[in-house]
Amino acid sequence: MGVPEAQSTGGYVPASVPTPDDIVVVEQSNAKPVAESMMTAPHPLKGNCLVASRDIKKGEVLLHSKMSNLTLTKHGSIADLEMRLQQEPDLKTKTDLLEHIIPILDGTLWEPKIDDPHCLFNHARPCNARHLNHYYSKDEWDTVAVKDISKGEEICIDYDDSSGYERRPAEQEHQLKGFVADYLKLLDNYGVEKRPSKLTLPPAKFQIDEWASVYDEVYGKPPVETDDAIMVQQKHVKIVSEAMNTAPHPLKGNCLYASRDIKKGEVLLHSNMSDLTLTNHGTVADLEKRLQQEPDLKAKTDLLEHIIPILDGTLWEPKLDDPHCLFNHARPCNARHLNNYYSKAEWDTVAVRDIPKGEEICIDYDDSSGYERRPVEQESQLKGFVADYLKLLDGYGVEKRPSKLTLPPAKFQVIDSSSSSLDNSQ
Repeated sequence: MGVPEAQSTGGYVPASVPTPDDIVVVEQSNAKPVAESMMTAPHPLKGNCLVASRDIKKGEVLLHSKMSNLTLTKHGSIADLEMRLQQEPDLKTKTDLLEHIIPILDGTLWEPKIDDPHCLFNHARPCNARHLNHYYSKDEWDTVAVKDISKGEEICIDYDDSSGYERRPAEQEHQLKGFVADYLKLLDNYGVEKRPSKLTLPPAKFQIDEWASVYDEVYGKPPVETDDAIMVQQKHVKIVSEAMNTAPHPLKGNCLYASRDIKKGEVLLHSNMSDLTLTNHGTVADLEKRLQQEPDLKAKTDLLEHIIPILDGTLWEPKLDDPHCLFNHARPCNARHLNNYYSKAEWDTVAVRDIPKGEEICIDYDDSSGYERRPVEQESQLKGFVADYLKLLDGYGVEKRPSKLTLPPAKFQVIDSSSSSLDNSQ
């Protein structure tokens, strides 16, 4: 997953990304040993990660790799790679493949065997490990720790030390404007980000908890909480209403947040279904035809992010320029659409608790969209067209199930860019 960097997206500062001190608790059954010093564990943002299973000293060899053992094939051109992608059955397998293809120093696009631990190293800058492979030009190499790594810390490399998406040796710098640039353009079309300057998540920290599965079963998986404020420049804040602004978030995209303290019960927005509706799609097949009108993958996934399977059995396509489309999900939420799953002609969105100034305003998708919970008389829809729609989303790598979306409401502070001071007036 790529997270925008401060200078490239206008307004983010380093404090806006998750801090290295946030610990991800993983149940023991989901931690898999890889080597004497490493295991894999799932992360809610990064997917499967390599983690130190003990304290590791700087200079230790973590893995020894051979190019011949790792190589599945090499593609001589972007066109060859595009032909290879057509062999994959759906979008998810295509993007999974692209996540691991590397433009190596000999000018080819290298396809490794993705079941090898070598493919599990995520990027971080600064990193704590390094492949000593000179951009995959060596027959074999060690991956070594470049600093002491604590037990439970994710083991990350810097992609530009080995894959070279934005930095290469002087004699191969021209490749950055040649086949590397062509490859990155292909990735953009599929919504895959691998530029190191865009991937700003630090190494994660994990704690293995053998009781986690019991806790989740009884209480439900709680969202990861953080007190870190997302700091944005004032010029990137847009006024939506007397009580709400929008601001960019490095993980969630554009967010609605409270521009003043809001009291429980306050009406935040009044919406009319007729004003919001662009069209209704009768079936998933109809929606798939609609998707073909979009020019690229990003436009398709942006559209899918907002399509909602509403109570009348249709797939509702709203007008994306309405503030209604900016509410993100959180559980517990702090606001609610009183629309009975989009069956009302008009409705209010209200605060369900006091919301302090600067806090993101979030709804619970299952209170209005109903991806995993519906009224008793419509529960059958969850196994019908709602399930079909979620399956379509899976094919495009879009996740909208509330149980999978565990980020809490964000907090925002506005920076007055003219004076570099924090401005609490917005």
